[in-house]
Amino acid sequence: MLVANRTPGGHRRFSISKAIQMSRLHQIPFHNPTIIGLPPVLDPSQIQSGQDPQDLLRDSLEKNAFSSSRDIIVGLFIGGMPLAELFQDIVAPVLAHIGRDWTAGPAAIANEHASSQLVLESLGILRSLLPRPEENVFAVGGAPAKDPYPIPTAMVSLVLQEMGKRAINLGPDLPISSLQEFCQREKPRIAWLSITSDDPLPELRKGIYSLATELEKSNTLLALGGRRCRNIVKKPIANVIEFSSLEQFTQFCKGLDHTISS
Repeated sequence: MLVANRTPGGHRRFSISKAIQMSRLHQIPFHNPTIIGLPPVLDPSQIQSGQDPQDLLRDSLEKNAFSSSRDIIVGLFIGGMPLAELFQDIVAPVLAHIGRDWTAGPAAIANEHASSQLVLESLGILRSLLPRPEENVFAVGGAPAKDPYPIPTAMVSLVLQEMGKRAINLGPDLPISSLQEFCQREKPRIAWLSITSDDPLPELRKGIYSLATELEKSNTLLALGGRRCRNIVKKPIANVIEFSSLEQFTQFCKGLDHTISS
C-alpha cells in the first residue's frame, strides 16, 4: 500500500521514491513521470530503433547528448530494471568503451571525463529516487588509495540502498587504514573495496590482509570487487570474499540477510 501524508491544507502527498518503489516491485507501469520532472520510462523491449539500451547510451554519450543520456539511465530505472543489471550490463560497458578511446586525442579525453561526470550526476538522481534506507549501517566501503575512480564504489552503495540497506560510500583514493578506523567505529556487517586502478598490487594486497585481520575481530566481512580484483588475495582469508559482478554481490547480501534473520 502506498502511504500518503496530509499537507496542512488537507491534500494528500505521496513520496516519489515510494511510488517508484511500488511501481518497480509490483511491475505497475509508472505513467507520465514527466509531469513530476522525471524522464519517460524506458522499456528495452519497446525501443523503436532496434538498438539495445547499451547502444542508446553509448551513442548518446559519444554525441555529447548529456541530457538524453541521463534520461536513458533514469528511465531504465523507473521502468523497473534492477540497479545491478543497469550498472554492470549497460553503464559500465559503455564507460569502458568510451574510456578506450582516450588515445584518439584531447577531445576524446574530454568526452570521457564529461561522460563520467554525467554518470555520476545520474547516480545522484537515482539515489534521490530510492527510499530512505534503514538506520543501522550495513556496509561501508570505497576505492583504495591510488584508485581515483568514484563510479564503481558509488554503484555498490546504490545497489545496497536499493535493498533498503544503509551503505556509507567513502569514495575513491581511500587509505585502507582510514577504512579500518571507520569500520571500527560503525561496526558494519560488510566492508567493501572496489578495485579498478592498474597500479601495482603488492602494497594493496598487504593492506587487505591487515584490514581483514582487524575486521574479523568485529565479525565484519570484507567484500572485494572491481575490474582489477581477480586473484588479488593469494591465500584464503576466512572473512574475505571476491565478487566478479554486482549481481553476485547483491545475491550474496540477500542471502546474508536471510541467514541473519533465520
